[in-house]
Amino acid sequence: MSSQWNNGASASRRAVLQALAAAATLSVLPSGVQAMATPARLDFLRASAKLSGIELDRSYLQLADDIWTLLTLSGEQPYRRLVALVQRVPEQDLPQALRRAGLETEARRLLNVWYRGQIELRPADLDNPAVQRICGDLRERIDPDHQRRPVTAVIDYDEALSWQACSFTKPSATCGGPFGYWSEPPAPSETVAVTGKNV
Repeated sequence: MSSQWNNGASASRRAVLQALAAAATLSVLPSGVQAMATPARLDFLRASAKLSGIELDRSYLQLADDIWTLLTLSGEQPYRRLVALVQRVPEQDLPQALRRAGLETEARRLLNVWYRGQIELRPADLDNPAVQRICGDLRERIDPDHQRRPVTAVIDYDEALSWQACSFTKPSATCGGPFGYWSEPPAPSETVAVTGKNV
């Protein structure tokens, strides 16, 4: 905080507003965001970024925490080994290192969750409170025979990495700009060439 808070001088309007904004932000953050900022969870986020090839900053902490929770429902050990391996092995050597360590399945599952925003869950996990909290779509669509087959659950549709990898598109129902952005034609640099003509 600024020195004016510490030396007893009156606070400026700007400093008071900044403090109020920070307090309001912290009060509405889910508890998982604060819990995620541990060294182990940050290591998971870094390993996910290295495997996916897409930069994942701290804005992905809550999603990373949810993904970790669901991936490790059957145990954390394989994913802890995966994170440790990804951190110490150079990127170009990862495929061979994953194969040698027997962690290809875990790496594929991790990438599948990050890119698709979905995860396949075992029937035994569907009633888990963490699963119900993270995958709200499950409550309405679990069929009576869900005890016999796995279910694909949505973790996060909008933040799935496939939208970043396919920069030419965006999630359905996601706006492309501020309200009314569609009322003006695109700038000439944004037009698309179709049969030699600009649209």
